[in-house]
Amino acid sequence: MAADTHIDALSQKARNFHLAQPAMLESRQHQDHLAKAYGLGVHIGRNGTVAMAPTKSHFAWIFNEISCIEAARHQIGPMSKFEEFASKLRPGRAYRRADLAQWSTSVDRHLKQAVETGRLNKASGGLYYAPKQTAFGAAPAEDETLVSTFLKGGPFLMASPNAYNGLGVGTTQLHNRTVVYNHKRHGEFTLGGRAYEFRMKPAFPRQLSREFLLVDLVNNLDQLGEDRQEVLRRVEDRLRSADTAKLKSAAKRFGSEKAKRFFRTALAETGQLHAA
Repeated sequence: MAADTHIDALSQKARNFHLAQPAMLESRQHQDHLAKAYGLGVHIGRNGTVAMAPTKSHFAWIFNEISCIEAARHQIGPMSKFEEFASKLRPGRAYRRADLAQWSTSVDRHLKQAVETGRLNKASGGLYYAPKQTAFGAAPAEDETLVSTFLKGGPFLMASPNAYNGLGVGTTQLHNRTVVYNHKRHGEFTLGGRAYEFRMKPAFPRQLSREFLLVDLVNNLDQLGEDRQEVLRRVEDRLRSADTAKLKSAAKRFGSEKAKRFFRTALAETGQLHAA
């Protein structure tokens, strides 16, 4: 593993090395310089042969790689501005146009080229992502990555109304949108072909919990197309086995006024309002 790491480091050094004069590649002085720069412990003989210290013999091929790269550099020429721009992109990452402008003085032209060549995909106006190659083809950026870039950072909490169906309170509807609680944006947006509903809320937890989902369900019940009274009756039944302290805290911090009244009454009726 250590040898592999060293080899990778040497290869990267070779790729980053810039030769000032092509003719220098032919000189023994420059060859010696390369050997010392990459820590190879090699000596160049008069006939151009490479002699290496016994302890470094497994790195012999690195020197040959360096020589090939140095020679090829002058045949290929310098990297184009677009290639320099594209080399900054990382698979699976999302970018705003403003983020990409730091790497290009012709960002719109380079963005167009990047999309045309598949280096970037457009997620929405001003938002792009670099697809990640998998065994099944190019994969889009993760939901959290797109949302975080769209919002220019957190905090935020992603929740699907489909999660209510796992609470055992009788909800059955399936929804094709993801709700994003945050402090910055409000409205419906499509990012990378996926629908998101951004809702500004003063407070929300860092991660989903059963107690938060129960409170969130009551908050949004009128929008779910479910039998309201039947769902509320089942929520009351679930309160008997709920973590009372956590539920009371969630209702107080994240519940609407209507939800707070419901849980206060329901907990009183089940004798748990002052429990814990």
